[in-house]
Amino acid sequence: MAIVRKWVADQATGFIKITDPYFGPEDLEMVQLIRSTNPSIPIYILSSRKRQQRADVLPPWDDTYRSHWRLAVSDCDPGDVTVVIVGKRSSGDHPIHDRWWLSETSGLRMGTSANSVGVGKLSEVSAIDPSEVGNRLTEVDRYLSGSVKECGTDRILYSSFKL
Repeated sequence: MAIVRKWVADQATGFIKITDPYFGPEDLEMVQLIRSTNPSIPIYILSSRKRQQRADVLPPWDDTYRSHWRLAVSDCDPGDVTVVIVGKRSSGDHPIHDRWWLSETSGLRMGTSANSVGVGKLSEVSAIDPSEVGNRLTEVDRYLSGSVKECGTDRILYSSFKL
């Protein structure tokens, strides 16, 4: 957690874009961690339809996330947070396998889900080489914007909302 806090405080500029196929409402505590260190930075979260469906996150997903924020995380406004749920029509799979936290010129590679950082098992949290950040941002931005319509022969489905 110290690595994540330090990155948010010292290196995250412009925005924070989180891609994690397993991000769910219980992971919104990470938004609170970001807000405690960097209160005004825009946050974008890219998660999978499969995660929401398998964990019985009740639709409409935006209501479930907002309720969880208010009841379990904070009664304060979360600030500028956009959540994009993406997945292949057939399986709900997230098109990006890895977990990244990206900013304008820096990033972290997360070896575990957000709510597991620093809990129980050992996992990797490491800096992404600055020369790789741009390519990763380009890939994530394609899904955050909804511009990717198909993956192979499978259609990509999107849901997007402000927290």
